[in-house]
Amino acid sequence: ILLAEDMSARVGDFGISKFLPENASKRMLNASSTTGIRGSIGYVVPGEGSAITSAGDIYSLGILLLEIFTGRSPTDDMFRDSLGLHKFTEDALPGKALEIVDSTIWLHEEPMDSTTRSSVQECLISVLRLGLSCSQQQPRERPSIRDVAVEMHAIRDAFLMSGS
Repeated sequence: ILLAEDMSARVGDFGISKFLPENASKRMLNASSTTGIRGSIGYVVPGEGSAITSAGDIYSLGILLLEIFTGRSPTDDMFRDSLGLHKFTEDALPGKALEIVDSTIWLHEEPMDSTTRSSVQECLISVLRLGLSCSQQQPRERPSIRDVAVEMHAIRDAFLMSGS
C-alpha cells in the first residue's frame, strides 16, 4: 500500500508477484483493488496500479534504471502532462544521451579522450534503451526478466572490454 507522502521506490515494489500463489496471481491480474495502489507512484504502470504481475515488476525496473542513470525521479515536477521520464529519455536518444545523464555518476575526474567518451556513450545509450524497453506501456512489449539480465550482463561486459 502506498502512502501519499512516500514517492520513492522500495525493494518491496519489485517481485511482489513471486510471493503470490499462482492462482491468486491470475485472479489479481484482472481484479481491481479498493485498498489502493500496490507499489509506489511513478514506478507502477499508469492505469495498472492494482494489478500485481511480473510484467509490472519489469516496468518498475525500467523506470528505476532510467531514474538511476538520469538522476531524475519519475515524479519530478518537470514531468507533467504528456512528458514523463520514459518520454524524456526517449526524446534524448541517441544524440543527447550524455546531456541527460546524471553528472554525479561519472567515475572519470579527468577529461575523457574521444575513444573513451564514445564507449561510455554507447554503454549509457544501451542502458537507457534497456530502461525504455522495460518501461513500455504495453506489457507484451516488455522483455522478460531473463532477457533483461542477459542484456545487463552484455552491456557490462562490453563496457569492461572497451577498457573504460
